[in-house]
Amino acid sequence: AAALYWRRRVQTWLDRRFMGDRSPEALTRYRLLRRTLVAATVFVGVLSALLVAIFGSLNKRFVESGEPLAVTGLELAAGTVFLTVLALSFGGDSTRLPLPDARDAALLLVLSIACTLFPFALSLVALRNLSAFSAQLAVSLEPVYAVVLAMLLLSEQRELNWQFYAGLAVILGSVLAHAALKRA
Repeated sequence: AAALYWRRRVQTWLDRRFMGDRSPEALTRYRLLRRTLVAATVFVGVLSALLVAIFGSLNKRFVESGEPLAVTGLELAAGTVFLTVLALSFGGDSTRLPLPDARDAALLLVLSIACTLFPFALSLVALRNLSAFSAQLAVSLEPVYAVVLAMLLLSEQRELNWQFYAGLAVILGSVLAHAALKRA
């Protein structure tokens, strides 16, 4: 999702930058930048998948020797510190984050506890009884859930093409194949 977001932002920037200039040199630069963008997007996607796999395997080890709630607290605190340092390191106007009002702060607190902390802690408790591979299969279904919810709640199905359905078939096929092989 993050890679797609950045790809769209960079694509918008490329389109604006080269909109007026249609010379052969500008078109060549535009095509080269697009190819670089596609390669960078694939790289970020593969790196993200690798990090998710490592994170799941490490979680399995941590949960076997520690309390799931303590592991959750440490991981989320480390993520908060890392992202805060990262946001502050960019400098400029981008670090001036507006403070939420009371209503927004309450909603953020509910979302952080009900939709992040609680499900993450429950997933770590479940990880004690599951293999890391089975847990990763469940995690791989998250994009499917997100797209289905976006379709149902936000009517966001405009960009669903054959590539989406091919990816969906690969994800669902791997989940079903794992379940079938587990029974055999």
